[in-house]
Amino acid sequence: MTPRSRVRIALAAALAGGATALAAPAAGQPDLRTRLPIVVVDADGPIVDDPKVGARMRIIHDPRGGVNRPGDRASVHNGRIGIEIRGQSSQRFPKKQFGLETVDARGEGRDVSLLGMPADDDWVLYAAYNDATLMRNVVAYRTARWLGRYAARTRFVELVLNGRYWGVYVLMERPELTPGRVTVPTDGPGALLEYTSPDKLDPGDAYFTAPVTGTPVIFDTPDRDDMTDAEAAAISGRVERFERALYGPAFRHPVNGWRAHMNERSMTDYVLLYELMNNHDAFSASTFLHVGRDDRLAMGPLWDFDLSMGNPPSLLRPRGCSLCDRRWASRLYRDPAFVRGLVQRWTSLRRSRLPARMVAAIRRDARALGQPAIRNQRRWPVGVSPAASDVALLRAHRAQTATLARWIRVRAAWLTANLRGVGRR
Repeated sequence: MTPRSRVRIALAAALAGGATALAAPAAGQPDLRTRLPIVVVDADGPIVDDPKVGARMRIIHDPRGGVNRPGDRASVHNGRIGIEIRGQSSQRFPKKQFGLETVDARGEGRDVSLLGMPADDDWVLYAAYNDATLMRNVVAYRTARWLGRYAARTRFVELVLNGRYWGVYVLMERPELTPGRVTVPTDGPGALLEYTSPDKLDPGDAYFTAPVTGTPVIFDTPDRDDMTDAEAAAISGRVERFERALYGPAFRHPVNGWRAHMNERSMTDYVLLYELMNNHDAFSASTFLHVGRDDRLAMGPLWDFDLSMGNPPSLLRPRGCSLCDRRWASRLYRDPAFVRGLVQRWTSLRRSRLPARMVAAIRRDARALGQPAIRNQRRWPVGVSPAASDVALLRAHRAQTATLARWIRVRAAWLTANLRGVGRR
């Protein structure tokens, strides 16, 4: 993994009364019995959006499928972490998502394996506050892995934060340039980059601007401060050459066009997955790319699918091209050879029953999330009455997951009938 600076452990007392600060530990533990793993976090002080505050994290999980309780022995992890509120627009939600760094006694990053995921020190507790199914990111990342692409590994958990039940979360990997996550190139400098929008930039983001579209591209990993000027110029130059080729007159050329700078198979899978799931942010924000093993750029990993697959229904309908007006993708759709590659890949995936596998996995997740989903809805009642019975809350969650499964079936049928003509205007 890449070297990381010492975690900044701070009580942030000045922010104790702030709107985005979460309270320090409370006494006792909630009466919780669940078959999902339990993550118990007790923070040393208010949790804010940078810097990380020190905390102890315990993870309780019976691998035999038994019932877990907050007071049980921490069978997976029991150690120090740094924790902060993360995200951009999601920070305004009452149910926060968190970034975690597992650390040693000195506050240095410490790689650990959590719930069967490969060892690392950077983790995310994803809240899924605006996704009533709680599972759209899980569905997206799992599907990408079925295609042979790296995407964050995930586990549903229930969080107890500072002595209070905090709901269902997804513990998952954060995109990072490291052998266990995003591919590190065999030769030359590597980098993980985020292609985003100007309004998504945070103060202090180090970025360059793509030459044709004017899109900001953020240096994600390594930090720009950890790169020499020559290394940064080499990385930004790759993106600049790709974009100039993509929008140049010979962009369709199989050797000298955009394929000279971007791995075509990675772009095919990336575009296909985003088109299949109709991701609202595709090629607008949270769009990652990196230097691949063949010394060209490669797309991925997928990230941020809360607004996708019919969420919200008024915006993301299951029929119609979702990328035809997006930067990069709309240009690629004017390359007939690329579209043929999309059709061939989709035909192969349909023959392997990809849509049916997605639907079956959604149904399994819905069963696993039964009682936890009820508790989560009581803790964070979004679109449901706090006075609703457990039966009504369970039916509401099952209805949401059934709608998601139906959306995928309709979307897959639309792709089958229309993908061949997406580049025609």
